[in-house]
Amino acid sequence: MGKVKRFRAVSSMTETEFHDRFPNEQAAIDHFLSIRYKEKPACPHCKSEALIYRESKRLKVFHCSACNNSFSPFKGTIFERTHIGILMWLRIMRSFLNDRAGYSACHVARDTGVSYPTALRILHQLRKAMANRETEVLFEAVVEVDETYVGGKPRRGNVVLDENGNAVKNKKGRGTKKTPVVGVKERSTGRVYAQVMMPNKEGKKLSGKQLLEIIENTTKEGAVINTDEFGSYGILDSKENREKFIHVTVNHSKKQYVAKDGTHTNGIENFWSVVKNGIRGVYHKVSVKYLQRYIDEFVFRQNTRLDKGMFDVLLSQCVLV
Repeated sequence: MGKVKRFRAVSSMTETEFHDRFPNEQAAIDHFLSIRYKEKPACPHCKSEALIYRESKRLKVFHCSACNNSFSPFKGTIFERTHIGILMWLRIMRSFLNDRAGYSACHVARDTGVSYPTALRILHQLRKAMANRETEVLFEAVVEVDETYVGGKPRRGNVVLDENGNAVKNKKGRGTKKTPVVGVKERSTGRVYAQVMMPNKEGKKLSGKQLLEIIENTTKEGAVINTDEFGSYGILDSKENREKFIHVTVNHSKKQYVAKDGTHTNGIENFWSVVKNGIRGVYHKVSVKYLQRYIDEFVFRQNTRLDKGMFDVLLSQCVLV
């Protein structure tokens, strides 16, 4: 296995910057609370904002004098009921964001001294926050759509079981038993949306209707949709859909990677290479159950790669309710 290339994000925070910003636990808590509540915390019991104060001996607890109830400002966030200090969470978050290829639970355990199960839970909670994005502006202009397959590299003699329990060869690409993931990329901004395609009621994973639904949910009408020659994209050529989108294709089966008119899907394929390098080189193996969380991680990294406030963006998404 080749070496994994390491990339430091443009918007990442250095270790010195982190220590200057968060010298102690209270500074870490105060920073998160300023992001969550903006100005003043509100009591979840009576909604009062005027008579809230922090309990002197418990940094993670507020008390409301209006209704005489205590409450945790971390309820409804990924930090709820955590026994790990918020400063440790933020330290792991900084390292997690700084490496474009990914940051494994084993690496977290070695760097911080927490147990492997604790490290794994923290990373999964951070991935959950990465997926907690508000509806963004729809993609427009020129958009690339492509699918990839995740689940291990087929090897000589490698076989899998089909629906009837018979041993069949594990093919590469389309026809493989691996899990498909569909991605949409806006060429002008580099923003990406990606979704793991689980079987529907009919057992289909990449039907034309499924692909069209993703495109309609992410892309403005009138956009130019770049795809390869995969048959399911033919639904874009129907009379009804030709009025919504302009569909152009590049024929990969004929080793055509950029058509004469400039059509290509190289941008989204570059994103797939980052995803696969991270899974293969850092995480090694990802279960189907949690695959969407890992995809969400790489999508977040891609979409915030030039955002100097990436750290605070993720903190703001840590509020789940």
